[in-house]
Amino acid sequence: MKRLCLFLIAALAFSCEQKPVQTDFTEQLLEVIIAARNGKTVELPDLYDKAFEIPDPKTDRLILTEKLQARGFKLIETKNAVQGLTGTRSISQTLSKEGCNCQITKTYNRTEYVKEYNVSEKIKCE
Repeated sequence: MKRLCLFLIAALAFSCEQKPVQTDFTEQLLEVIIAARNGKTVELPDLYDKAFEIPDPKTDRLILTEKLQARGFKLIETKNAVQGLTGTRSISQTLSKEGCNCQITKTYNRTEYVKEYNVSEKIKCE
């Protein structure tokens, strides 16, 4: 966990400088999460702009799933859920590669405005 914290602090400090970055922060963060495989959940709330509609679960794309698939991970399972009164919808996908299993969850949370949602993704690898 200390390594993850140190990496994140170093990455944030570096990202504040004016130097060009070769890979984006999300890719660097994925490397650390996959290497650590510690079962800790990391949420990335700023991957998406606000959404004004929720796509059909069959066509919904998850950014972190696509990034893992580009690294050779295979999609094993997809689950969808709607939480009753809150109307929160989530889609969860499990991916695997060489003994590393990662769960990605994309969540649509209602905002104070009708038909406006905050969208985030979480990842956990073991």
